Amino acid sequence: MRARTYVFIICSPHPRTGVSTTARLLADFYIHTRRIFAGFDTDPHESPFANYFPASVGIADLANIQGQIDLFDNLLLADEIPRIVDVWSRSWKTFFDIAGSTDFFGEAQRRGVTPFILYVADGSESSLEIAEHLHAQWPDINMAIVGNEGAAPIGAGAIDHLERYPAMHVFEIKTLDPVVRKVIEAADFSFSQFLAEPQDQMSIVVRASLRAWLLPVFQQFQSFELRLTLQDSQYFG
Repeated sequence: MRARTYVFIICSPHPRTGVSTTARLLADFYIHTRRIFAGFDTDPHESPFANYFPASVGIADLANIQGQIDLFDNLLLADEIPRIVDVWSRSWKTFFDIAGSTDFFGEAQRRGVTPFILYVADGSESSLEIAEHLHAQWPDINMAIVGNEGAAPIGAGAIDHLERYPAMHVFEIKTLDPVVRKVIEAADFSFSQFLAEPQDQMSIVVRASLRAWLLPVFQQFQSFELRLTLQDSQYFG
């Protein structure tokens, strides 16, 4: 029996929470582990996710029918290639309105596609309320929470706050020193390439700081993937 095809919907109803950074990290995790993925960026203007992976990430403008077709029809292909969708905050309502009107989540499950919402949280109560509304609307869809301290700091009670969300898993992305953050924001910087071939011209201090930040994120992805694999073995058994 074929393995499942996962669709990771990375989203937040609020801007500047780290959605594109999360999508980028997950994409580079696949590249680092020598696997392919298909990505979609729903920001047709700046396209921060697509800019880093022009060969693997397409731009889907949800403001028009063709963009909606290009995205949602592709997400229903059960070909075992994981999909990563960067849902721009301004595309949030449109994305989930379409998902509801087309019964996307039900259709995906019927076709052997497993959608997974990676909800990027912030410290506001509205963020929690919207996540709870999503879960109430689609209770059978798995959800994980992402807390990005650098993009949307929650504060001392971050863990307790994130555990209030209706999710099966919590990812933590620590904050980065501004000097190191400037390095990863370069248009040609790749996390996977950095791990494979650290740049000689990079300060050894920056290199160590970046590895200390990046490796725990990839380890979380790896542990999460193992959990999904175990779930699949039970499902197919």
